Amino acid sequence: MKFWHEVLDTIASVAAALVPSALGALIYQLHATALTWGQRVTAYLSGIVVSYYVRIGLTGWFGMNDFVGQAVAFVIGMIACKSTPRFIDASADAIAALPARILEWLPTRKDHHK
Repeated sequence: MKFWHEVLDTIASVAAALVPSALGALIYQLHATALTWGQRVTAYLSGIVVSYYVRIGLTGWFGMNDFVGQAVAFVIGMIACKSTPRFIDASADAIAALPARILEWLPTRKDHHK
């Protein structure tokens, strides 16, 4: 019986931690138009995950109480849904350009013969 009580407490704690992030992401979803279901699910999940971890960092860094942390998580959930796909695209572009930039820094064979 104790095991199931601990499992239910853990589930309740996780749900309480994720609800503000999920609500913020859901509010964005209600206002977003012309998204496919795949884009909606990706934006929703990324909004929850980003919001959850940023809230943990901010509350730890600034010593916010739980209520303020939940409010911050709600807002970050809305913002993360919109900005995460752009961040992923920009990161992919930067990583794709990285080999060419590294080659620009390396000396060419002509430089060695001089």
